[in-house]
Amino acid sequence: MGSTYSERMWWPRENTIIIPEDEPEIEEDHKDTPSDNASRDCSPAQPQPSTSAGDHRARNRTAATKCRAKAKANAAELEITEKETELQHQKLSAQVLSLQNEVLALKNEVLMHGNCDSDVIQQYLARAAKRVVGWHDLAGHWEAPPRR
Repeated sequence: MGSTYSERMWWPRENTIIIPEDEPEIEEDHKDTPSDNASRDCSPAQPQPSTSAGDHRARNRTAATKCRAKAKANAAELEITEKETELQHQKLSAQVLSLQNEVLALKNEVLMHGNCDSDVIQQYLARAAKRVVGWHDLAGHWEAPPRR
């Protein structure tokens, strides 16, 4: 090869090995020999020499179709999961609202018994009133109620 390194970089031909200038130039013959065919059978990374461009496109088309089908199935599964999760969220939200209403109803029942002589009810009402109004420390200074 009489070309320079820069010419070989700009115009590499198929089956040409580019060798830097400081290394001796060695041309390799890429013709198939029986030993080359045996080594190519073991190496899946190298394409088979008998494979035509049409075969390659057909395999690529098959792989692309398979990939699209898999992506479509994953998207459908994700939509099903989304619907199930949304339904569960709605049920849980309704349950939360129901429990909040139940707590409010129970608090109202306790308030109706505010005139009773029960110490437990009176202590509960005193604590609830402090939470509503705000806490006072021992010196009489106002403190924010503790966060739940």
